[in-house]
Amino acid sequence: MRSFALAVMVGVAFAGCSVDVDSGETRFRCDDDPICPDDFTCVAGECVPDDVDPAIDAAPPAIDAPIAPPPDAPPGEPDAPALPACDDTYGMVPEYLLCEETATTCKFNALTNGGNCLDMCAAYGGTCITAFDNENGVGQECIEVIEETCTVLRTSEICVCTR
Repeated sequence: MRSFALAVMVGVAFAGCSVDVDSGETRFRCDDDPICPDDFTCVAGECVPDDVDPAIDAAPPAIDAPIAPPPDAPPGEPDAPALPACDDTYGMVPEYLLCEETATTCKFNALTNGGNCLDMCAAYGGTCITAFDNENGVGQECIEVIEETCTVLRTSEICVCTR
């Protein structure tokens, strides 16, 4: 009796189940392996139903079509937010004289008064990349004598900081 009841329950459970696959609207890629399901043909890297004329029935865009990524370029690259000019960021540094501005860095003379470029850059919101001892004569402030680390203590030096 138990076997009969189990057989009836299984029969009832599977009686309502059927699999009906309609791949007519499904899109398949066939770039690398031009094999398509039955009744489909590979046209321009996509499996299309045999009853569709690709010259007449343009396929809708593929679901996996590339989408433009959000801006993620490093600062200074075209899709990144514009960085402030070096003069705007570091213009209030004592004895500030801009030596060079690039897309990502500011190189300038600074009166550090026994301090260093690490602290100078940080005080204005930047990060020190490197530092140079400089010629201290008027008009020679941007002449690099020797490259130093950002932590060397000097009276006057050239700081290279992030924008």
